[in-house]
Amino acid sequence: MKILRISQELYTGYDSHNPHMYALSRDQAKLGHDVVHLTISGDDEQPLENVDRFRIVRVDSDFTILQNSFSSELVNYVQNNDFDVIHVHSHLYFSSNLVALLSRFGDTPLAITNHGLISSSVPRWFAEIHLRTIGKFTFSSADLIFCYTNTDSDRIREIGVSTPVEIIPNGVDVDRFRPIETSKQEFVLDDRKLNVLFVGRLVDGKNPEDVIKAASIIDGDKYHFYICGDGPLRGELESLTQELGVQDCVHFLGGVPNRDMPIVYSECDLFVLPSRAEGFPRSLLEAMASGLPVITTDLEQYSDIVPKVGETVPIADPDSIADSISRISSNSSLFKEYSEQARELVEEHYSWKKTVDDTTTSLMNLVTT
Repeated sequence: MKILRISQELYTGYDSHNPHMYALSRDQAKLGHDVVHLTISGDDEQPLENVDRFRIVRVDSDFTILQNSFSSELVNYVQNNDFDVIHVHSHLYFSSNLVALLSRFGDTPLAITNHGLISSSVPRWFAEIHLRTIGKFTFSSADLIFCYTNTDSDRIREIGVSTPVEIIPNGVDVDRFRPIETSKQEFVLDDRKLNVLFVGRLVDGKNPEDVIKAASIIDGDKYHFYICGDGPLRGELESLTQELGVQDCVHFLGGVPNRDMPIVYSECDLFVLPSRAEGFPRSLLEAMASGLPVITTDLEQYSDIVPKVGETVPIADPDSIADSISRISSNSSLFKEYSEQARELVEEHYSWKKTVDDTTTSLMNLVTT
């Protein structure tokens, strides 16, 4: 099967912060498929590469709006090359929107993976308008939509999209992310206190400020909070730690490459994700695979999962986050129960191998129908 995968940026395996698309191309190539990964991150000196048995094609951006790049080279490449199937990622990017438009005039099947319906990088009102206009057009132009959860599938139906949907949960490498005794080679966190971890882009939708506010409510002598990730809010968040007097117990790790994330998770005890909107983030699965009890906001897509492995809290409620941290960390039997169930749940339902196998089978079925 000849697969063209298109993503906004180039994700370079374990060195990247989000290796989902790279890993999918790599592992499908290992299965014997001919995979080209096209990315809108130009490099004149090295426009074409062979990496992990698949090819990476880089095209230049003509212009960028809201961190979203438009490329006429992408249009030319899609129009002048033959593939059995095209697989794009997220309706939020110009690249996906352009390919959706092109698919209306071509015969190559188009699949799109929905990584989350609402962007956390733009205002909510704008994201909602985009979803019901350009997003709806993009989803409706596809022959198949991959969703991580039934919740996202139902929401797509609510906006009037009738394209077939398959539920394939995001997956995580359960051999890399697991409960381990860390060697503390690179990240030496404070093992004398309970370490609370946030992982994600520092943007409004992820709501990282509530982690810092929770740190100001809870007993700082017992806990350290680690903010792993980078983004436009970092300066404001660092200032907030000073204003609230928690600069000694809140630490910013910056953007950590994926290759080092197993160490970060293994040195922490609890995972907190206070997002206002999400798909089904890999960070949550990585934390669960690493045996961390989790605390998330009570988003609908988490309702069948998080209560088994931690607690949900209302959106924008740092007091509830602080209460959950205290309750879980002070009850050793509850902590152990959540930790063990988190690992078991990921092993049973969210392994990366299952994600690759199910996605590949669905694409092959799309080609042959």
